[in-house]
Amino acid sequence: MDGDISLPELLIKLQSQVDLEKITKFNINRNLVLDGARRAIKRKSFCAKSKISVKFTDDVGIAEGAVDEGGPKREFLRMLMKKIQYLHIFEGPENRRILAYSTSALEDNLYRDVGLFFSLSIVHGGPSPKFLSPVMYNALVGQAGERNIEDIADGDLRGEVQKLKDASSLQDLNKQMNAMSTLLITAGCFRPILNMQQKDKLIMDIVRFLVLERTSTPLHQLRDGLQTLDVLTYIQEHYKAFKDLFVCQGNEKLTAEMMEVVFMDIKMSVPGSNRRRDEENIVGYWRDFLIDLQGTCKIYASHLLFII
Repeated sequence: MDGDISLPELLIKLQSQVDLEKITKFNINRNLVLDGARRAIKRKSFCAKSKISVKFTDDVGIAEGAVDEGGPKREFLRMLMKKIQYLHIFEGPENRRILAYSTSALEDNLYRDVGLFFSLSIVHGGPSPKFLSPVMYNALVGQAGERNIEDIADGDLRGEVQKLKDASSLQDLNKQMNAMSTLLITAGCFRPILNMQQKDKLIMDIVRFLVLERTSTPLHQLRDGLQTLDVLTYIQEHYKAFKDLFVCQGNEKLTAEMMEVVFMDIKMSVPGSNRRRDEENIVGYWRDFLIDLQGTCKIYASHLLFII
């Protein structure tokens, strides 16, 4: 389902779940940001709905600062998303990542924790994991999508499948299939090919196995974590709107709406106070500025992580 509701409106709904009266504390060493984050979510007192408060520690464990007004939290979530982007549970180009299979990561519930961190960052005003490939995002939300040889992350395997595609005769095709027989048997794709018209179906089957089916268990675990705070449900119901948060669209120009999403974590004073009225005016001026800037700005969506 994909209605007329905008991404900022969807994010406001998700972020309305946060209980500002309760706090979940994260004690983070910048050199071990993922370890600190995983330690925090495994505490019995952890609650995904509670406001996140971050303290960074130096090497001897001395905490920096006493109150998190939002800056440390955003820095932590930015560092966490960057760390996750290059984890061994993903493979492929840095802005088109797909899941990789890791038995140790499955046993350690790392895929689930990563999905949970995606949800936390989206709901608590951090950056989104804008580094998944389109085929990975489609799989995540349960949507069918076109799969190509280019989606195979392993260069050697991609080259072998390309040889199947390049085969110009039935003899060449069967020769390449025999050379790849172990892989084709593992993928359940080793079968008699009687004519060249069957070649495309064979290639799509092997691509589907290499890109998606072999990582179906990690994907299930990732989805389990992403269901935290109902984020996965929202994404599945509005998959087109949320796509911009997960898939890098290349040199797509930033829009006023996209920048509103980036700076959505606005802290206001008490309603009715003079400061609150001033702050509401400032927010209006800020949004007017974004609209005026739209169309002339030469910053692209692929640079968004550095802006944050």
